[in-house]
Amino acid sequence: MIRAPRAMRFAWIGVATVLLFVMSPLIAPGSLDSGALAGMVPFAAALALIAVGQTLVLAQGGIDLSVPAIVGLAAVVVTKFADGDDAKLPLAMVLTLVVAAAFGLVNGLATTKLNITPFVVTLATNSAGLGVIYIVSNEFPTPAAPALTTFMSAQWIGVPTPAFVAVAVVAVAHVLLKRTTRGRVFLMVGANRTAAATMGIRTDRYVVGAYVLAAVCYAVGAIILAGWVRTPTLFIGDQYLLPSIAATVLGGTAMTGGIASVLSSSIGAVFLTQLSQVVLAAGASTAGQRLVEALVLAAGIAVQRLRLPRALTPAGRTRRQEARDAVSEREPREELTNHVKL
Repeated sequence: MIRAPRAMRFAWIGVATVLLFVMSPLIAPGSLDSGALAGMVPFAAALALIAVGQTLVLAQGGIDLSVPAIVGLAAVVVTKFADGDDAKLPLAMVLTLVVAAAFGLVNGLATTKLNITPFVVTLATNSAGLGVIYIVSNEFPTPAAPALTTFMSAQWIGVPTPAFVAVAVVAVAHVLLKRTTRGRVFLMVGANRTAAATMGIRTDRYVVGAYVLAAVCYAVGAIILAGWVRTPTLFIGDQYLLPSIAATVLGGTAMTGGIASVLSSSIGAVFLTQLSQVVLAAGASTAGQRLVEALVLAAGIAVQRLRLPRALTPAGRTRRQEARDAVSEREPREELTNHVKL
């Protein structure tokens, strides 16, 4: 079976998203009204940021099941420590990012230094994080600071503020991942950690960094949610684990590592959010919405398997070749050598 070109791997989700928006009014009239779109965009922005984080982890061949806890805890911290006081909000936001990064650091160190599988590590930190949520919140949600709700509810040129936040983060992440030497080395490590290590690359730094940056992305998404919904529930992150993985897989990121696009993952997030809105507008229950998400994820994984059979077999391209592909042919080899030991 012939593997699809790399560009098409990431481009098809854009086509699917356009088709979904075209078909939305036919399936659920009113789903593209200005009010419906204004209500959809903040949730799409939050999911896009969370999906960017999951993309970084999957690019390293891992998986992050601690999304619910980190998102939920971040929402609790940014609301609890601001406690409705705008003057305390900046410090609360910084604390939120630090707490999230700490969870990501634990995930990364346990994975690299203790050699525990990402599935087990992140599942454990998720359980621990849910417990911390109870402790920090005293089991009661706290309203977000007025400045945060005002900012997240505002619109610029008719577009909700969260969209601009998400676009900025995704743009920076895309440039760093695709247009810098370190970004290419990052993908190289994900494609084949052993081969990268033999080249002198300190692979653990990239893996740990992936989990830390992922957690920070989750926290930014949680801050958006806290400001938009005003009083986030304690476990607002529970509904973002499956969608974060689905958006990433639909965007073309390989669950085996080394192939990833944060831009495509963010488009996948828009696709899933709009799909959920259409499904609910068509009269389906929340359970039906979750079922559709699961089916979409299964379809995305199936498509990946159809695309990459040769890459996963000895007769096809070796993992070392996949690692080399992660470094652009335009990048001089001596420039790469100057960076890999950093």
